[in-house]
Amino acid sequence: MKLFVIFISIILLALGFKYIDGYFFLYSVFILLTARILWHFCNVKDIRRNILYVFVFSGWIIYTGLGFVRQGYMAQQSMASEANNNLFLIYLVYILSTLLLFMPIKYMQDKKIKGFGRVVNQLMPDNKCVFLLIFASIGLSVFQIYLAGGWHNFVYAAYGQKTDSSYLTFFNLFSGIATNTLYLILPVLCFYTKSSIKILAVVYFIFSIVMGSINGSSLSIFNPLLALFTFKYLTTHDSYKKRKLKKYFVMALIAGVVGGILIRQNRSDNENFSFNVLDNAMEDVLMSSTFDNITNLQKILDLSPQGSIGQFIYPYVNYLPRSVFPWKPMEMGRIISYKFKDMDEDKFIGFLPSPIGEFYYDFGFLGVIIGMLFVGFVLGWLQEKMNRTYNSSILLWGYFVGLCIYSTIYSGWYTGCFIRFVRLFIFIFLVYCLNYLFRYKKHSYDIQRIHKT
Repeated sequence: MKLFVIFISIILLALGFKYIDGYFFLYSVFILLTARILWHFCNVKDIRRNILYVFVFSGWIIYTGLGFVRQGYMAQQSMASEANNNLFLIYLVYILSTLLLFMPIKYMQDKKIKGFGRVVNQLMPDNKCVFLLIFASIGLSVFQIYLAGGWHNFVYAAYGQKTDSSYLTFFNLFSGIATNTLYLILPVLCFYTKSSIKILAVVYFIFSIVMGSINGSSLSIFNPLLALFTFKYLTTHDSYKKRKLKKYFVMALIAGVVGGILIRQNRSDNENFSFNVLDNAMEDVLMSSTFDNITNLQKILDLSPQGSIGQFIYPYVNYLPRSVFPWKPMEMGRIISYKFKDMDEDKFIGFLPSPIGEFYYDFGFLGVIIGMLFVGFVLGWLQEKMNRTYNSSILLWGYFVGLCIYSTIYSGWYTGCFIRFVRLFIFIFLVYCLNYLFRYKKHSYDIQRIHKT
């Protein structure tokens, strides 16, 4: 893991030296500061005790670093004076925000916190429960294909137009909850030997990658593979097997990155899919909106703060239908789309605002300070509860890997990260209730059978 920190820091510094003009010193301060924090969390005997922090700051250094690189590249291409608008301030705010995110995490490491209770620290659920959740998740995808007019229409529909807008809220909520089935089946893929359920889990794992790729998600290959190898690594105690897993992980990492580029660059026209996009992959990715958080933040800082808590509370009210709850705030990503990208306000298309942009839009720089501290406390609370959960079940490690994967999204947008946190905990509670129901029915049946005999 330490080699990873060194490698990614060198790559980002090299890219910054090539593309960033005038602000390379501040960029280097940000990269080296974040790398030092990441090194601090990696420099432990048991990486499991800091794994959430490692994911958070890995996403923070990679995504934000590439965001600054993209901004520098775009400035070189346009040579426009406004390309550097607010940039000095943004570098300072990002350096300060990195420290603000780190401080409550460090503070929480010394606190006595109770571990997760049985609702979260569950045993593997009944096989019927696993079957039901897998089929429900696949069923939602099949229903989406049906609404699109069939497989052919679904595959070749343009990115963002595979589902009718009237059904988007439905699929965003229920598919968003159901996709957490991936973390439920990780123990099945790695440990269970019963052939029927393992085969179904493998089918679902492959199905989720295929559907994500068709939907145009650039992380549809990378994230499932990362989840699988992370879970296996965290639940393996043999050092030799861990070394082998690291080698396989590097291979999976390369496959995920290459696959992500192919999906990202072809998703606007699946019918003419081409591998030629890899020829100029770096420039094409920098030209795209994949790492546009810094560019969008420059524009957000020109807006006046709203003096509200709209973006802050959005992840916790996201599931509410706007038609019934008209006070529900609009997320910053969509505000960017119609304020700065000249898109229709009714379109469900968003751009990454960065967590700093979201917190600033609510309460200015005071909101940034409060928001970063809040997120740091939440992350520290979650990791320390995990550290103090004795006899952690393998299913709990599956769920926690899900938290880790979702935490990397934070570098792009706070709302996207915490919406997924909320949906994961809804899913955990749903599994608990279903499992209780299945076991209660089985227990009642056994009692009746005993009485009859």
